[in-house]
Formats: sequence, C-alpha cells, structure tokens
Amino acid sequence: MANKLILTVRTRLEAKYGTNGFTTIDTKLNNYVTVDANRGLTTRILYADDPARTHFGFAGVTQSFPGRPSFPPDETDPNLNTWIQEVNRYCRDVKSVVDQTWQTFRSDYLMIIGGNDVVPFFRAPNSMQ
Repeated sequence: MANKLILTVRTRLEAKYGTNGFTTIDTKLNNYVTVDANRGLTTRILYADDPARTHFGFAGVTQSFPGRPSFPPDETDPNLNTWIQEVNRYCRDVKSVVDQTWQTFRSDYLMIIGGNDVVPFFRAPNSMQ
C-alpha cells in the first residue's frame, strides 16, 4: 500500500481563510484521506506548525511566519533581504518537520495544500540591489 503525506501550515490557513474557513478545509482534507483509503492509499495530514495534529511524536514548527503585508513582496523595500532571511529560517523549520515525518512515515507522495502565502517557499536575495 502506498503512503501519501499532505503538508500545510495551519496558522497560515487560518490567517488567510479565518477559523471557519480552516475548519472547512480540515474537514475536506479528512474526507480526502477517507477517499484515498478507499483507493488503497494511506494518507496522513501534517500541519507543520501544529504539534497536536502531527501525530508523529515530535514537535512542529515553533516560530511564527514573519509578517508581511502582501505577496509578492515589494522589491523596493529596504528591509527585503532581512525579511527573506527570516522567511528562509521559517522554511528550514518547516522542511525539518517534513524530513522527520518523511523518515517516520516513508511517504511515496507529497501533496502541498496552499500556495506560497500558506506554505512558503525558500527565497533568494535579489543580487541586483
């Protein structure tokens, strides 16, 4: 039987969609887990920042996502490179949780729920500045 890991970040989903929106998403994801089970897949949901929901026996991401008013970031912001470093630290924490989970669960598939504003991607500093 194949294993699938669904990755998302609870606090970012709540920030984007509100508590009710998150509850709806959580319900839909759990329904998706049931559908996958009927197809022969073992699927686990990983809220990288919610240790109570990881169910893998280790803590999730403990720092909060660095505040930013909008996506994409304003390239003229003089603090952009500092913000990029903070986001990349956050991303490394998320990756650490995913790595621990991957080793424990031995997933065959990874499904990421949310875009860059929910599950942030690593950023490279703008070398032109």
